[in-house]
Amino acid sequence: MLLATLLAPALVASAALAAPSPAAPRSYAEARGAYPVTLSMPAGRQYHSDPAVRMAWMRDQAAELRRKYKQHLADDEIELLRRHDELAELQRRKRDTSGAVTLTDVNVDASYAGKVGIGTPAQYFLVIMDTGSSDLWVMDNDCSQCTGITTYDTTSSSTLSVSTSPFEVSYGSGDVAGLLAEDTVSMGGFSVTQQAFGLVNQTVTSGSSSSSSSLIDAPLSGLMGLAFASIANSGATPWWQTLAENTWSDPEFGVFLQRWRGVSTVQDVESQGGEIVFGGLNSSMFTGSMNYISIPTANEDYWRIAVESITIQGTQLSYASSTASAAIDTGTTLIGAPSSVVAAVYAKIANSQSLASSGMSGYYEYPCSTVVNFSLGFGGKVYSVSDDDFNLGQTYAGSSMCVGALFTVSTSSQSPINWIVGASFLKNVYTSFRYNPSAIGFAQLATDVQASGNITAAANGTSVSSKSSSTSAAGPRTYAPAAVSLGGLVVASLFI
Repeated sequence: MLLATLLAPALVASAALAAPSPAAPRSYAEARGAYPVTLSMPAGRQYHSDPAVRMAWMRDQAAELRRKYKQHLADDEIELLRRHDELAELQRRKRDTSGAVTLTDVNVDASYAGKVGIGTPAQYFLVIMDTGSSDLWVMDNDCSQCTGITTYDTTSSSTLSVSTSPFEVSYGSGDVAGLLAEDTVSMGGFSVTQQAFGLVNQTVTSGSSSSSSSLIDAPLSGLMGLAFASIANSGATPWWQTLAENTWSDPEFGVFLQRWRGVSTVQDVESQGGEIVFGGLNSSMFTGSMNYISIPTANEDYWRIAVESITIQGTQLSYASSTASAAIDTGTTLIGAPSSVVAAVYAKIANSQSLASSGMSGYYEYPCSTVVNFSLGFGGKVYSVSDDDFNLGQTYAGSSMCVGALFTVSTSSQSPINWIVGASFLKNVYTSFRYNPSAIGFAQLATDVQASGNITAAANGTSVSSKSSSTSAAGPRTYAPAAVSLGGLVVASLFI
């Protein structure tokens, strides 16, 4: 108000002084009452923030010029054009034989699921994407207690064939059972006809059998196994492996798992949970080259590689890396390791202690105020696990102690694996699961792809959603045992 009072006399005086002067000629724009126009930069590839995108645009422009004046070009210029067109055709073929599936994050990073179509016409289901097993199964409409779960209607598909062969898979907290069937299965733009899968109508928990959905809850309807055929309970070739052998130009699939843990506004189900690209990789998701760790043919069961090093709070532990065989498992939330290794890690975290006496066998807790620096070595490189992923939150509401993502897993002497490396690690890297030659590949995530408050990149690199700040004002998230997945199934305790 004071500013307006001071300015008012000046404005009146200015108007009075200006009045006797003849009006200056006005431009056409002024006569039309136009305002200055701010020009914005065109949103083309030539102005993209990523130098690689701008360089690709420049190469395309050079090729167009050479193509237009090809009849006048020297031989070396014609050769450059030929190479450009050859590379462009190869990239086009790769695009035609790769498909991205947006993942759904369920129970705050506990499970990552994709949409699969089964049958003719297709019925769609949200299934856990599990590189730690090899069978596809969904709950069928014979499940009398699957309230709220989308189940497979066996009467609606013209291409379904149901056998009398039993289908069973065992998990850490129980079994699923039903019948083996065949139908057309589609995901990411790819279809496999006569694909074997399980029609599940029973679960077996703690020695009792019931027609129940106790091992899986809505919005999930089943599980897509993405490991090798050698461990498929059905005895069938997994859906992805059929495509890798016969369809994909690049026989691999790339995985990015979005981190929602720690976001204050997170919901139990988040539609932007990352992506799987079948038949290739999403190069916009990572930076640098892919570090491939070979898998011998004899080891083609789980996606398993050696853990070469463990570093905790700046100290590299001494242990026999030659015996450390880790399954890289998108269907598991945490990181499982032998008890001696787990104890050695937590011994380096001040005031940590085992939770075995609290009925949470295998878990440890430590002060929530401690920032944990934990990393694993694979293929000659070291990869860090974010403290956001290592810290699962308070042991119970109001506690000053938090639960760690590294837990004890005891495997038999005949088991090909003794480590399970799940989403707590995989959220920190971009991962390739390559079929031929078999290998696991890790690459550093691109800047801001996984940062708190980031914008999630879609398959084409465009922005699809944003997130709020990563830390809730209310303090650490209360640890919820139900929100932990092992082998694809959400369980309250990993060893019940």
